[in-house]
Amino acid sequence: AAAAAPTTQPTTDEEDEEDEDDEDDEEEGPADGASLVAEIVASLTTNADVHARISDELDDGETPLDDGGPDFDWHQYALECMGGPWPENAGTWLADLKRSCETAPDDHGNSRRPDIPAVNVLRINSKQRLADAIVMEHLILDFFDGLSGDQQATLVRAAATVGIPLSQFIDRARRSVNGQPLRLIVQGGAGRGKTHANKIRTRLCLRLFGDRRSALNLAPTGAASVLMFNGQTIHSIAAPPRLAKDDFCATDYQIGAAVLEAHRRRFGDAHRKILKLLNLDERSMTQKDLIACLGLAFKEVFGDMDEFLAHVPAFVWDGDLGQLGPFGQEDLHVAPPHHAGPLRLMGYEFYRSIEDVVVLTKIMRQDPTERRFVEFLDRHRLGRLTEDDWKFVNSRDESRLRREAPEYMAAFDAKPKTTLHEIWREAHRGNRESFRKTGNPVARVVSLIWGGPCCRKVDDAVGQILPVSFFCREVPKMLGKNAIVEMLLNNGAQGKAVAILYDKGHGPPDLPIAVVVDMPTYRGPPWILDHPTWIPFAPVMGECAKRCCKRLGLPVMPADNIVIHKAQGMGIGEGHPTEACRISFGDSPSMEDRCLGLSYTAYSRATKVDAFVLARTVPFERFMRPNHHKAMPARREEDARLRELSRRTLRKYAHLDSPAAFIEIIQIVDFLANDGINDAECACEGECRCLRDAAFLEAHLHEADEDDEDDEDQLPQQPPPRIR
Repeated sequence: AAAAAPTTQPTTDEEDEEDEDDEDDEEEGPADGASLVAEIVASLTTNADVHARISDELDDGETPLDDGGPDFDWHQYALECMGGPWPENAGTWLADLKRSCETAPDDHGNSRRPDIPAVNVLRINSKQRLADAIVMEHLILDFFDGLSGDQQATLVRAAATVGIPLSQFIDRARRSVNGQPLRLIVQGGAGRGKTHANKIRTRLCLRLFGDRRSALNLAPTGAASVLMFNGQTIHSIAAPPRLAKDDFCATDYQIGAAVLEAHRRRFGDAHRKILKLLNLDERSMTQKDLIACLGLAFKEVFGDMDEFLAHVPAFVWDGDLGQLGPFGQEDLHVAPPHHAGPLRLMGYEFYRSIEDVVVLTKIMRQDPTERRFVEFLDRHRLGRLTEDDWKFVNSRDESRLRREAPEYMAAFDAKPKTTLHEIWREAHRGNRESFRKTGNPVARVVSLIWGGPCCRKVDDAVGQILPVSFFCREVPKMLGKNAIVEMLLNNGAQGKAVAILYDKGHGPPDLPIAVVVDMPTYRGPPWILDHPTWIPFAPVMGECAKRCCKRLGLPVMPADNIVIHKAQGMGIGEGHPTEACRISFGDSPSMEDRCLGLSYTAYSRATKVDAFVLARTVPFERFMRPNHHKAMPARREEDARLRELSRRTLRKYAHLDSPAAFIEIIQIVDFLANDGINDAECACEGECRCLRDAAFLEAHLHEADEDDEDDEDQLPQQPPPRIR
């Protein structure tokens, strides 16, 4: 909503607010209605002092931004940016579209046919292959068991005529699955290919069941969810209760009648389960009470109170415990304190109950030829940094590179890039500098605030709406609040600013009709036919967690400078939307103390070492802080525990751990889906690098053994004690 926080609050408070925003991600539409307008108008007098303080404090002594001057015609400027008049429904189009999506009748026809991820399923390494083979074994068995006896017999005979051993596969799967739903953890450091494996299993599931509702991809934050296929936040499915007390009882949790009805249309009910595969990403950031609420929500949806996720056939939990942990709580693998409420205990018990684990070990994002960079990331992840690592990273200092490699920096500056900061305050300052460089006028829009004491803090984000929004044409924008997640308009989605719409005689600091942003990921009906990805975002309502104050403001913020939390899950480098990044660390290690994994997350976004530079040299104490963090020993122990479970899982599913077994699974999916797609055949363009290539296949046969040897090298000499 806004991109200019003042500097009156401590650093820790500002970061707290950002994380709270990610957690409070319930979807809310634009405010309308005469009573609400009257309430706003009546409140403005009492909040005049708040607006005055915002106006004074947000400048923070910096050079004022160019707003075009007092006589600037913002209506005429909007016409120029839009290329002419805009549709009259700019202020209501998105809200109307959202309501039509929510009230649309359930349709089991062609509209349910899924879009599928565009991915070559045969380009996969040994551990990715095993994880997805385990998932698909469960899903194929679930599909087969959902058919009548006559249908099963017909399929078996038809499969035999084309040489597919469906009957033998089903018999083997029954012995392996043993009637239990799959609960699988996929663990791997940054760049190990977790997202790629997720796309493959999502594609195969959607093809198998032929329904876009059969697979659901969730993440704890909007920034992480946009990187998944049709991803959305956990909060949009199962928002945790606001201000839940420690004695909050699990039976008190309810998702509401309207939401329950919508979920049952989408996922099924006690008589028909449509949802088959639930993928959850960024495990390290997931709070215990959040995963508990997700489990309770599905219990209510399916009317099945016997199993945590109501016997959803396959649940896969991706993540890297070396990255950022959950906000405001201990790491997921650490037992909650004795005074914690039942939701946190429930989430912890569910996590500890999962025994099927696959650890991905092969580097997929970082260039394997850059061994020095890869080894540095591996040491950083578990707190084994050295002085040589410190020197290596500081060789990326921007001022040094501009002196020693001006040609390289000239090419670097020309790339699409972003700057990663530890705190929002610094990100806001960077965005103001980006505004100045464009030479375009900057609109500073003040949100409407009324209600309780929360609005008296000028830098508070109320319901993800900040007090002041800055708009500048051509500057990248990020959606800070869910709009329509099914159409990829969710928290964290990025685009480029097009226009800010005002009627004649109006302009900043008043709220506009809407801001228009070009959202390239948008998948839905167009607002303007000639520009199908232009979306008008009207002011929306935000409410604080205590529900004592409200704010009406814009739901988008600049994205040239963002905090590291917002970047978790991103890949930065050649072939990605963002090809380069600057990383700005402060001199103090206080943010690493509060958020272990912060610096590791920042460095590991880069696909190559030359994809990032440091805004300034990192002090030695700040760089080495992960080695001495109090939470690091528990992370090392948990990493060793997951590796041991991974070895057990490999033995349990040894019948699936071969290229031939995986190709057989894909052939079965091709046969059962009968959709004209043949994933079992090579789809490589140019040189073949998939399981159908003899040389690649030969390397694959030895890859698993090499990975296991690497695992052994990284384990401690003595097995760690089980976490209490």
